[in-house]
Amino acid sequence: MDEPFFRAAVDPALQRRFDDPEWRRETLASQGAASARKAVALNLENLRILHQAGVKIGFGTDSGTLPQRIPGFAEHRELELMTQAGLTPAQAMRIATRDSAELLGLKDRGAIAPGMLANLVVLDSDPTQDIRNTRGIHAVWRRGVLSPAREAHD
Repeated sequence: MDEPFFRAAVDPALQRRFDDPEWRRETLASQGAASARKAVALNLENLRILHQAGVKIGFGTDSGTLPQRIPGFAEHRELELMTQAGLTPAQAMRIATRDSAELLGLKDRGAIAPGMLANLVVLDSDPTQDIRNTRGIHAVWRRGVLSPAREAHD
């Protein structure tokens, strides 16, 4: 929660709560946190098994359904968790792009090719070397147009 990438995405009021040492201590020691840790471990194992079995996997964090799920950050965390489950960074990125577009029946996106929507995220470092490199966003192109710079990431 102290990473600049996270802080740029989280609502300031929620960040203040996360920064409260008493809230952190109580939350980390809670039964809910212990249950969540077990659930994440089980989810990672299930993902690994399903992926190895050839089951089609989609990407999505349900960001926004709870205040603790931070849109713009949660997706990067999901990629990281996918690699913790045993997928390579390239496999995780393929699931997040091409495979998810295919599962949704979106034939005009998910790959870089003629006739596809030109939505691109240009990174500062190679994410196949470390999936956390997806957090180093250099530029975003949406429908072939460079998006304005975001002050939080300048």
